[in-house]
Amino acid sequence: MWQTCKRIPLVKSACLHDLSELFGDKKTNKQRLMSIANVPDDLQYQSPTYLPEKTLHNLIFEFGENTSNELFIDKIKTTCIENYVPSTLRILNLNNKSTVRDALEEFCKVIDCYSNNTLITVEKYHDSYWLARYKGGENEKWYKYGEMFTIIFMVTLLENLASSKTKTVQVSVKKPELAEYFKCKPLSHIQLYLGRNATGIKIDNDTLEQRLNIESTFNLNCFDEPIPKSFLASFELAIKPYIHSGRLPISRAAKILGVHPRALQRQLKNSGVTYSNIIEDMMLKRCIKLLTYSKTSITEIAMSMGYADTANFTRFIRKNLGYSPLQYRKKYRNPEIS
Repeated sequence: MWQTCKRIPLVKSACLHDLSELFGDKKTNKQRLMSIANVPDDLQYQSPTYLPEKTLHNLIFEFGENTSNELFIDKIKTTCIENYVPSTLRILNLNNKSTVRDALEEFCKVIDCYSNNTLITVEKYHDSYWLARYKGGENEKWYKYGEMFTIIFMVTLLENLASSKTKTVQVSVKKPELAEYFKCKPLSHIQLYLGRNATGIKIDNDTLEQRLNIESTFNLNCFDEPIPKSFLASFELAIKPYIHSGRLPISRAAKILGVHPRALQRQLKNSGVTYSNIIEDMMLKRCIKLLTYSKTSITEIAMSMGYADTANFTRFIRKNLGYSPLQYRKKYRNPEIS
């Protein structure tokens, strides 16, 4: 848990958008779904780069609990084929001379662009190689669905790289109750090992050294810097999307992050800050950005930050910046904003 590793688990927000598509064929109230997942209300307007990993856990749990094993496998496999695997391949620095080993090792290097709470490695165990994922949370309600998703992703990725669809695939999982999923026809080619220390897929050396099954060079797209692993930096990234509507109570922040409020307070104290101070600082940064780089009226900015009237908003700005909102805008507004 993040209390012991002193960071807030984060994931790239694109992962959440892709996973939410699982509900496309169901008669799902999208607003209710977003509420269950604790997703920011105005997510589609602000497009944050990262969100708390807890939102992803909430979505995968909601889908897993409300669908059959067969449908779960089918939908997860589809979204891996159509979204997750292609987006993964696009950021890998590879070409048509690269091997499967090159691709997997490159993937392990860039996983920090997607999550700061997952370790994936290509490792040798006895005489075999494994693509292994190490992740805590075995006792959490979402974990078995996350483990199942990981296996389907790994199998799909390997199939895409090495044309191994007809081969028997050997897989290790932590949760024994996942055995039921592997009775479904789409996973009948998988040989399962239960109760292992890591979630992984076995890869023989011939497959690792195989040239990639591609017709041209992979795209060499730039990708974001690895997600910060320090507590304060990751906390700010996690909470930033939620202060667009004003001051966030610590009870709400703790629920979003999936922790107890006192645990959150303790971590902030250990980092030399208080919750109220860091939230006020984040709100001030947002206000400065809106006053400097937007045409939004001062009244609208005040309302968007949770102030019922501009008088209280003006006091907040004057206290922290030494100017009224109007004075600050006149003095520091970006000249390109007409």
